[in-house]
Formats: sequence, C-alpha cells, structure tokens
Amino acid sequence: YSYRYKLPDGSGGSGTSQVSVLFPEGIAELPKIFSYSSSGNGLDGLHIETHTLNEDGTVTFVVCVPIKIKVKQ
Repeated sequence: YSYRYKLPDGSGGSGTSQVSVLFPEGIAELPKIFSYSSSGNGLDGLHIETHTLNEDGTVTFVVCVPIKIKVKQ
C-alpha cells in the first residue's frame, strides 16, 4: 500500500509498504511504529508514523505529532 500525508505546518511525507512484510503473522494487533523523525531539539519536529492491521485486512495509518501546551503560572 502507499500513503501520503500533509500536516498543518506544511510538513509531510509519503511511503510504501507491504502488509505481508509489516505484519508477517497476518494478525490484527496493536499499532507498530514504522518510522519516526525529529529535528533533534527535544519534541520539536517529532513525527511518529504508526500502522495498524485491522480485522478486515485494511491498514490504518496514523501520524502522531506532539503539541505545545502553554501553562499559566
């Protein structure tokens, strides 16, 4: 399968994978971290890509990006 995404900040990515390679057992399970990238400054620029094999044989692709929260003191 192929995937492509674009985040609100303009960054994004794309790629391809084979279900039989990523999920050799063919069993729906917890998400697998497929890749991650970072700008090297803590959580800034961190993107974590996960893939989950669903019961119906489809794959759910999710990109996790930490957000900054301002805390009032």
